[in-house]
Amino acid sequence: MEVQSQFSPATDLYIIHLKQIKPNETLLELPFEGALLYPPENKKKPWYKNRRTMLELALLIIICIVGVIVGAVLGSRRPPPPSRMLH
Repeated sequence: MEVQSQFSPATDLYIIHLKQIKPNETLLELPFEGALLYPPENKKKPWYKNRRTMLELALLIIICIVGVIVGAVLGSRRPPPPSRMLH
C-alpha cells in the first residue's frame, strides 16, 4: 500500500487515502490454483478505438465530403440567362 493523502477533519479522526500497488515479487503462495491475490486489471479501450465509433466517424466524414462536393458543384454553376419575354 502507498499513502496518497492524509486528512484530519476533527480530533481523533484520521482519514488516510491508500493506493494498492502490485509488488514486483509475490511473497505469498496462492491458496489454490486459479486464485488471485489482486483483482484483475480491466483495461478498457478508449472510446475512439471502439469499432462502432470508428464506423460512425467514417460515415460522418464521408457525408461531409459528399456535401462539400455537391455544394461546390451546385455553387459553381452559372445562373440561367434571363428569359426574354415578348410583348
